[in-house]
Amino acid sequence: MATSLKNLSSFDKSNYTNCADFNVGIVVSEWN
Repeated sequence: MATSLKNLSSFDKSNYTNCADFNVGIVVSEWN
């Protein structure tokens, strides 16, 4: 898994003070 080495419970939002350059995308698909 992609998050097996990351503890998502210890999220520190101070590392992301300027998010102006971030792009967010949502992908939806139907399986079978």
